[in-house]
Amino acid sequence: QQKAKDALSEVDRKLALVESLSERISREKPEHVAAPLLKLHGFTPFMNMDERGRGDSSSMSMFKGTGTETSPGLTSTLDRCDRLARQSQVLDSVANRVETTLERGLGRMNCATEKLERVLETSQVLKMVMRLKFEAKKVLGSGLDFETLENASGDDGDGDVYHTAHVDLRDLTRAAASVAVIEELLNHKDLKN
Repeated sequence: QQKAKDALSEVDRKLALVESLSERISREKPEHVAAPLLKLHGFTPFMNMDERGRGDSSSMSMFKGTGTETSPGLTSTLDRCDRLARQSQVLDSVANRVETTLERGLGRMNCATEKLERVLETSQVLKMVMRLKFEAKKVLGSGLDFETLENASGDDGDGDVYHTAHVDLRDLTRAAASVAVIEELLNHKDLKN
């Protein structure tokens, strides 16, 4: 029991010595105590070489580096987050500008498409008008005497109208085809409007 008491008192004496030593070190050299905390938060503690030589080798072994280690600290992480936030804001504004530009381009393209549709419709109507004019010229230039045909059909009601008016049936057939084309074109919805 005496040996156990002596051992306990020795442990208590050593604990008191360690506590007093830690208090003295925290008073005289606070950088040795605060260095691990500073490293944790991204700061590199700066110590001169002569201070390193005088310090305890076990406590100084953690300070061998010159601050070039790549352990991410709190401040570097915060700086990186701020930088990323600024980059995201820039990218967001760029995306908004691109979206606005695309919307304006889409509006202009829709307007141009509508104009092109109207031009195509007008072109189609003009083609039909030109075809009407062409077919009308064919009918008028067919060499048929429409007045004679009209008078002959009014005088005698039998089937000898074409014979008495001296009508070539080929000219009459071509004229009838042209008249059919003209009627079809006149019934087209675009020409009616």
